[in-house]
Formats: sequence, C-alpha cells, structure tokens
Amino acid sequence: MQNDNPFTLTHLFPHLMRDSAFEMSSNIQAPPALIASSILAAVSIVCQGLVDVRRPNGLESPCSLFLITIADSGERKTTCDNFFTKPIREFDTNADSEFLVAKAGYEADLIAWESTHKALLAQIYNVAKKESENVN
Repeated sequence: MQNDNPFTLTHLFPHLMRDSAFEMSSNIQAPPALIASSILAAVSIVCQGLVDVRRPNGLESPCSLFLITIADSGERKTTCDNFFTKPIREFDTNADSEFLVAKAGYEADLIAWESTHKALLAQIYNVAKKESENVN
C-alpha cells in the first residue's frame, strides 16, 4: 500500500527540519525527496567540523554525507540547495570579512613590532659596541 503523505521521507526529522521541508514543499512544489536531500546536505555541512563518527573498524572521520541528486532540469535542485545553504554561505562570507579585518590588524601590529624590535636590537648593538670600546 502506497502512502499518500508527501513527507514520509522527513517524518523522522526534528521539528525544525520537518517544518522547513513542509514550508519548502508548500512554496516551491519541489519533490519531497529532493527537499530532504537538500536539508540533509546542509545539516551535514554544518556538523562535519563539529562531530566525528567512529566506524566499526575504529577509524574516525567527520560526519560528512556525499549526496548526488539526479533530477530533470526545472525540478528545483538549485532552488532547494540555495535555500538551505544560504545561511551557511552568509556565515562564511561574514567569517571571511572578519578574518580579513583581523589579518590586517595583525599585519599592522607585526610591522610595528618588527620596527620596534629592529630599533631595540640596534640600541643593544650600539651599547655593546661602546662598552667593548671602553674595555679596550
């Protein structure tokens, strides 16, 4: 017997994921399997740097998923993926911007430190040279 519920693929998802799947299906009419795949891919991207999986052979690896979607043109593959990965891309863009600002500050501090360091070494050299001349 076939189940007419279009969300059979997502009925075990946590509420937020299930609600997102319902919202996406209602708004863009994408196939439920495509929506579920996009949700799982986005969750995997977010978690893979935080969670490791220990396999039966004892090896550990990130909880990455490798998914492939085969669908005709116009079935909203890109729309689904973009919807669920937009916050990830925005986070990455913000993190990149923050990194560039922090890097510029670090480089400025490094130049200042190197200049001070060079000046102090020159002073130490001059004092040591004068003391050496006074000893002779």
